[in-house]
This record gives sequence, structure tokens and C-alpha cells, in this order.
Amino acid sequence: MEKENPANNSPPHIASTPPPQNTSTDLISINATAQLPLKLTHLNYPSWRAQFNALLFGYDLMGFVDGSKSCPPSTIMNDGKPTPNPDFALWVRQDQLLLHAIIASTSENIMSFIASAKTSREAWQKLAHLYANKSRSRVMSLKDRLSSLSRGTKSVSEYLQLIKTTADELAIVDSPLDDIDLVIYTLNGLGPEFKEISAAMKARENPITFEELYDKLIDYENFLKKEEMSHDATVLTANFTRRSNGQGTNSLGRNYNRQNPRSNNGQRNNNQHGPSRPPNFYRKAESPPSHTTRRRGTDQLSTNVTCQYCDRPGHTAKKCYKLHPPSEPMVNFTSSNRLAAQDWLMDSAATHHVTNNMQNLSLHSEYHGPDEIVVGDGSGLPITHTGSSLLSSHSNSFIYLMFFSFLP
Repeated sequence: MEKENPANNSPPHIASTPPPQNTSTDLISINATAQLPLKLTHLNYPSWRAQFNALLFGYDLMGFVDGSKSCPPSTIMNDGKPTPNPDFALWVRQDQLLLHAIIASTSENIMSFIASAKTSREAWQKLAHLYANKSRSRVMSLKDRLSSLSRGTKSVSEYLQLIKTTADELAIVDSPLDDIDLVIYTLNGLGPEFKEISAAMKARENPITFEELYDKLIDYENFLKKEEMSHDATVLTANFTRRSNGQGTNSLGRNYNRQNPRSNNGQRNNNQHGPSRPPNFYRKAESPPSHTTRRRGTDQLSTNVTCQYCDRPGHTAKKCYKLHPPSEPMVNFTSSNRLAAQDWLMDSAATHHVTNNMQNLSLHSEYHGPDEIVVGDGSGLPITHTGSSLLSSHSNSFIYLMFFSFLP
């Protein structure tokens, strides 16, 4: 009789694979510095929200901030007994990581508004209430801001960024602008420098989009910059010398003109008879520059630009005398101790000359402008007349000179 092998009677072994791990339990940490480089300010909420939304959708975390993934109960029933719910602890941890990312991606002046938030949804709603409030007053405030925006001294790129940001805020509160309105708002705030291109854009039969307008305005700004570089205003210089009774002339320094080096020649004199009067400097008082500027090497006058800051023609805001006071043109005054003689020594490279004797002027007229002549101690001499004189030279030719007349 065969013995039965007990191994043959054992039940078959059924191998089982471990259940797949639930990847939903993995926490997602957001590096705000690397993944959210744009920090929230009072001016960029639409851009900041678009950046954050893309990240939340990518990680499937939007439910935490929009409320679709609510917090689970803290306890569950197990065999009739309440036990801690592991899903609750996981939800709280993930929500706090999101709250940290929101706080870390805001600037310091905005952080105080959400510092008391307990959940990411609460912080998200507070920011939406601050910058995406759909009230009528909010819409009116944004449209008023848009209509009052002007380029001023900002670059075209900065100005258009402000326009687009305000338009995006209107879109968030369900009051979007079409391209025609956006283009009109943009053109109205450009300033007089862009009046030619503004008129051309408004006269187009086919409407232009904001993106197309952006490219054209950037190109026109570059054109204006090249025009500014070709306009070099002539710096006024003047030289006044007198000869004493055969004793030479005295001088305290040189009349140096950076933009006209020729006027530096012949200005160095020896002081042989005691101290002389300090050099004078012609200074423009608080008045705008000439309405026209002379091109370098030509006699053409440029009046095709108007300053958008002071609204005067002949210069742009980057060269406006109110924002960037021009270098003071110089006048060199040399004399000896005795000023009895009336002989003149002219610096042919100077653009203007000064005199305190009206008889030196062939033609003259009264001067009522704000300019003055400033001497070395800082005191000013008023200019009473302007005029010209036609003098003969040793070569029997004539020299035409422009003069300022002042009270000694």
C-alpha cells in the first residue's frame, strides 16, 4: 500500500503582488523662487495670477484654492470607534505648502494683507477681493486710471506695459476692452512727440491690434533717438578783452569749450601787472533753451520735435532743461588793471561778446529776457541790450560780431 505524500495533499500556493502605492499621498512642494519668479505687487496681479494658475493646474492643485477639493473630516469610524483620518492630515499638510507658496510669491507690502490667512483658499480669496473686485466702483476706477495714463518720461515699453496691465485688470473683473478702445487709450497718452504716428494710426481704414501698435511704437521711438543724436545744440561762448596803455593784457584762465575746441586757442595770457578781474561766465537763468536747435555742420533748423514735459518745441524730454539743466556756456573776461583804452581784441571762435559801452554796438535793442552774466564770485550782471557790430580788421576785411551789453 502506497503511502500518500502529504506534500501532494497541501493546498496550492497562490502568489499575490503587492497593491500599487497610492501616489496621491505624495506631497507637492513648490519652490516659489524658481517656479514663481514674478512676485505680486499692486500693479501686476493679472500676470501673477496667470503664472500661479498654470502651476496649480499642472500639479492638479487648483481644487485647494477654488474650494472643489474640500478638507476631509479629521476622524473616521473604524469598527464603531472614531479614529484619526490620515487623509485629513495629508490635506492639511498640502494646503499649508500651498499657503507658503502664495505668501512667498508676494511682495512685502502685500504680504501683510494675507498674513492672517489659515488656508490657501482664504489667502487666494483675499487677494482676489483686493485686485479682482467686480464692483462698479472698481471698474470705474480702472477705466479712469487708463484714461489718465500718459507716457511722460517713461520709455514706450514701460508705458505700454502699464496700459496692458490696467486692461488685464479690467478683463479680470469682466469688463474687457476691445483692441480699438485699447489703441485709442494708448495713442492719447503718448504725448506730442508721437503726434505724427498717432494721426497715422487713427486714420487707418483697417484697425490695428495692440500687438501691432506695440511694434510700430518701439520702431518710432528708436527713430526719435537717432534724430536726437543728430541734433547737437551750439554752446554759446564769449570772450571780452581790453588792451591797456601798451602793457599787454591780463587773464585768469582759459575760455574752454568742450563742444567747440577752436575757441580754446589764443586764450592763455600772462598776468604781468598785478591781479586782474576774475573771469565771467555767461549763465542762462531758469529759462528754456532755444526753440530751435542747429544741426552739426549745417544751417538747417530743427523744429520737428516738441518736449512732452514742458510742451516747448526744439527738444525732447531727455534733453529738457527742467529735467536735465544744460551745461552753462562760458564767457571769458580778461583785462588789465587800467581800462582806459577802448581797443578790442576779439576771439574769432567765440559766438558772442560782451561790452559795457553802448558805443561799441552798431545795432542794438533792449533785452528783457531772464539771462544774466555771472562773475567769478557768483554775483550776476544784468544784460540790458543785445546787438551787433561790424568791425574792420588788419587785413581790411570786416568782422561781424554779436554782443551782450551789461551794466558794470
